[in-house]
Amino acid sequence: MHVCDISENKLVADIRDRSAKGTATAYFAGISECPRCGNRLLALVADGKLQAPNHEAERGALERAVEIARARGHADEIASFLGAAGEMYTAWQEYAAAENAYREGIKVLSTQPRSQEVAAALQVNLANLLQDQGRLEDARDTLLHALEFYENSGDVLGKAQVLGNLGAVYQDIRDFTASIDAYIQASRLYKLLDDLQSQAEILSNLALVYADAGQPDRALSTCRQAIAVVDVIGYSPGAVHALINLGTLLREAGQTDAAELAFRGALAAARRGSDTYSEAIARRNLSDTN
Repeated sequence: MHVCDISENKLVADIRDRSAKGTATAYFAGISECPRCGNRLLALVADGKLQAPNHEAERGALERAVEIARARGHADEIASFLGAAGEMYTAWQEYAAAENAYREGIKVLSTQPRSQEVAAALQVNLANLLQDQGRLEDARDTLLHALEFYENSGDVLGKAQVLGNLGAVYQDIRDFTASIDAYIQASRLYKLLDDLQSQAEILSNLALVYADAGQPDRALSTCRQAIAVVDVIGYSPGAVHALINLGTLLREAGQTDAAELAFRGALAAARRGSDTYSEAIARRNLSDTN
């Protein structure tokens, strides 16, 4: 049965009806293995057309789409579908299934030299999942594999993004030396790319690591650098969040002048970005610091 030629409304109605009657499994199994059918099913899930509380219809469509890709045997297509599955499972908080999907996709591409960019992207997604679960050493090792690809390929943006992720993982592990090194490298690369938004966030996080590592002077000087970059771009939600966290940490360490600087930087940026929520938090913290 081909579903690629059926109108979207009818297809969605058919799937929902079969799910309600408990016959969805047989329905999905009867769908043709043509690539257009697989893409159609994946698109329905990704676009939220089959949303339901238990995700039964979405899961059935997603799993059939992956089966179709596997049957066709093209490694890139299989990995792409598995990556999409990993993202959906993560959104549904089915973390074991998400991890399995990412790992299978990475394994499928392990013998495909021309597809290592896709494999590296899957490794980054897997590392984010592992970090969120507190599996920090696994997340670090996975990111180091991705970093190796980006270093060899000359992909400066990919390398910067992975280094930023590594900085956060090392910070969670409390390996401050490695975290600082990763963030400094990432900051330099984002400056090279003229990506001031990302550089501001990295510098704000780096200042936070310095404070966490008991280096208030470096935290303060890096905080000033971050604020200077934010002043140029006007607003960076990630930097505002990090500056508020930095101010809190510095205040707890008794560094009230440095904390005030961080809170004022966050307040000014939040105002420029019309971020009233962050503005209120920064103002309250500034009041508590004075």
